Formats: sequence, C-alpha cells, structure tokens
Amino acid sequence: MLPVPPDLSASKLLSTLPQMDRQRIASYLTSVPVAFKQVIYAQDEEIRDVYFPGSGAWSLTKTMEQGGTAEVATVGNEGMIGSSVFFGDPISHTEVIIQVGGDVPAYKMPVVAFKAEMEKHGAFS
Repeated sequence: MLPVPPDLSASKLLSTLPQMDRQRIASYLTSVPVAFKQVIYAQDEEIRDVYFPGSGAWSLTKTMEQGGTAEVATVGNEGMIGSSVFFGDPISHTEVIIQVGGDVPAYKMPVVAFKAEMEKHGAFS
C-alpha cells in the first residue's frame, strides 16, 4: 500500500471535491498499484471495495452464457468502478481488467465507507 496524496489529483473525479470533502474521503482511501491486464473484479464476484482509477483505461467485459465476451464500458481516471453497491447490487456483473496504463496507482475505498459517504448526500454523492 502506498500513502494517499491529500489532493487526490490522479483521479479527476476525486480531485473535483471541495477540499474538506477530499480530506475526509482520503482517510478512507488506500493507494494501490495496478498493472496491465490485472483483473480488478471477476464477473459474478462480490464487490468489497470501489475503485477510482489513477490512469489508463479499465475495461468492463461481460461473458455471456454462450461463451462470447463483449466490452460493455471503459472507465478512466474521470470515473469509478463499483458504484452499483450503493444501489443494492453487491455483485460485479462484469469482469474489470486494466487494458491501458497502470503506471499510476488507483485508489480503493471499502464499500462500507463508500455507502456511508453516499448517504450524506454531499459533494461526494
């Protein structure tokens, strides 16, 4: 684990938060190294942490019952992965894999902390 910078500048999403919110949110975050082709979530796996990419492109792919796979979304440092937990869905219905980059760490946040912050209905939500 790496220290979390207080400005959270690697994540465009987190860096837009007001300073007071950024400081509070930073206390829940862990900076984690990511690597090309690393799987963040497996399809049908429980989501334990939400992720804020620091760089690159994270692909969300869906494997159908017939075996075919399709990319359904791409997320970069402007977004996040795992927000479905707030809406009551604790399972990842896609595989999330690092397709481009991995040179800048991502931030991860435990689901419990994420839900608590979302319930405040502040700038973070």
